[in-house]
Amino acid sequence: MELKFLPFFFFSTGLAGIGASIILISSKKYLLQNVYLSLCIFSLSLCSIYNFCYMEGLLVHVPFLFIVAKAITYLVAPCAYLYIRNANQESKYVDNFRR
Repeated sequence: MELKFLPFFFFSTGLAGIGASIILISSKKYLLQNVYLSLCIFSLSLCSIYNFCYMEGLLVHVPFLFIVAKAITYLVAPCAYLYIRNANQESKYVDNFRR
C-alpha cells in the first residue's frame, strides 16, 4: 500500500480555503472588498478540491465537479483585480478626505 500525501494536501488546502472565504464573508468591515477576495479564495479552493478528486480517481462519482471547477477557474483573475482596485480606491478616498 502506497501512501500519497499530495492529494491530501490538495484536500486540506481546499477545506482551509473554504473556511477562510466563509470567515471573510461573515466580516462586516470592508464588505465589498471581502466579497471579491472571498470569491477568489473560494475559486482556488474549489480547484484544489477538484485536483484531489482527479488524483484519487473520484471524478467518476462527482462528474459535475469537472464542469464547475473548469468554469470557476476563470473567476480568479477578475476577482483578484477587483479586490485590488477597490482596496486602492478606498485609500484614495481616505486621502482626499483627510486634506
